[in-house]
Amino acid sequence: MRDRMKLSADDGEKVTATAARQLILVGGILAIALSPTLLVIQTPLDQIQLRSLSAVVVDIVLGAILLLAVGKFRESQVTGILLALVSSIGLLALGGTAGRIGGLFGIVGALVGSVAIVEDVVGVLQGIIEDARSLLTAGKEAAKPPKAPPKRKKGSAAKKSTEEVEESTVEGGGKGQGGRS
Repeated sequence: MRDRMKLSADDGEKVTATAARQLILVGGILAIALSPTLLVIQTPLDQIQLRSLSAVVVDIVLGAILLLAVGKFRESQVTGILLALVSSIGLLALGGTAGRIGGLFGIVGALVGSVAIVEDVVGVLQGIIEDARSLLTAGKEAAKPPKAPPKRKKGSAAKKSTEEVEESTVEGGGKGQGGRS
């Protein structure tokens, strides 16, 4: 039973994406369905004004854009979220009561959908930080000065090497001194 209860990160992302799509879908449907319904219920047919009709048209068009955002969400989450967010803000600003209700659902759906994207971005940034740390530690090791050769004890070996250097300079005919012989 407990094995069934364990969820992986992929399952969590699927649940988040599904919840976001459903919230955006509900927002679009509510904006499209409630707008004309509320207009007919609240206003007698002979008193409908152009202003009321324009709000209904705005609600229907932006609600349809919310429905399109659900389709785009399946292809590209970022595109779907941006489309849902823009149309939801439009519904809140320009729509009537139904537009505000649908816009709220759309914004909540866009925010829920953006959580998965933010988690992906955070994961990528954490990978970049880990790579940078490993490069810095490798750079510090490379920047350390090379270890000095072990010091020789003063003795016969050190004297011989100094004498050999002096002899090679003398035997070389003083080439290191401007070519004089």
